Amino acid sequence: DNVTLLGEPANVKATTSNPLNSSGGTAYESTIDIAKNAVNSIRTLDRMVTWEDYEDVVKAVAGVAQSKVNFRCGKDIDVYIAPSGGGVVSQSLIDLAQAEAELKKMITTFPVVRAAGEANLVITAAVTAKRRKTIAETKTQVEAALVNWGQVDNQKINGSIRLSDLQALIDNLSSVEFVNLDILYVEPYAR
Repeated sequence: DNVTLLGEPANVKATTSNPLNSSGGTAYESTIDIAKNAVNSIRTLDRMVTWEDYEDVVKAVAGVAQSKVNFRCGKDIDVYIAPSGGGVVSQSLIDLAQAEAELKKMITTFPVVRAAGEANLVITAAVTAKRRKTIAETKTQVEAALVNWGQVDNQKINGSIRLSDLQALIDNLSSVEFVNLDILYVEPYAR
């Protein structure tokens, strides 16, 4: 057995960088995901016939958190995916989901897996803290609730945002007495 260790040449410094946050990685499938995917695989019999089948089969691919079908016309079917943990979908995850779709599609259909976009939600709210609750504690609780609400696992691709849901989310926090949502809009940006 010959083992050769390769090192860097003298006076060379190697660096690497990635301008995008990591996304789409999963260490294991949780018990909840196993139960959900098992039911979906039995229901679909690992074949994609209905729109829901396309969404369920692609969503079962490791690293895919959400999927949504957008039927164009004829035999072309666009399936949009969002990665586990949120962020930008990697090309390798798209390729993996595309391979799964090709394997389980009906012979007369042409599915194309695409990356779902992201959008920033801009919210300005006047929040009144309950008695004996600090402003910092209330602010932390509101921000944590909004961040959790916006996680990829809690949203749907092309889903709706209801003012009443956000109002109730903030208003029902233990440190919030009253909330008035002043500004709410979606700020799209290219990804």
